[in-house]
Order: sequence, then structure tokens, then C-alpha cells
Amino acid sequence: MESPLSETLEQAFAQATKLYQERGFQRRVGFGKKPALINVDLANAWTRPGNPFTCEKIDATFADVESVGRRVDYLYSMKG
Repeated sequence: MESPLSETLEQAFAQATKLYQERGFQRRVGFGKKPALINVDLANAWTRPGNPFTCEKIDATFADVESVGRRVDYLYSMKG
């Protein structure tokens, strides 16, 4: 049996999903002509130790983001 909170969250996510789909999101759009850079905003709520929203293994996440940043810097420098 689901808790009232789980039921409420499921309803909220279902409504949000429907809204996004109606507005054209959540679909494939194919590949573009130029590469894109995606910025991952590591907000304080997810990165501060002891915060209720803090992600497990956040140190690994930071390392991954830094690694991607180094690769982007390298590729940009090769453009010359």
C-alpha cells in the first residue's frame, strides 16, 4: 500500500509530465549541426554536507563535472 505522500508525488509528477508533453518537451529532436555544452548547476541544496537534499557520493559527482570541464577546455584549446 502506498503512503499518502507517495500518491501525492505520483499525481504531481504525472501532471507535470503531461504539461511538458503538451508543450513539446520529452521528445527526440535529433542532432544539430554544432555541439552543445550542458551546464550542470550543482546548487547548494544538493552539495552541502548535512543538508536534507545532499546527494550521496557528491565528491564523485564533483570529480565527474571537473573532468568534463577539463575535456571541454582541452577541446576548445584545440580549436585554435
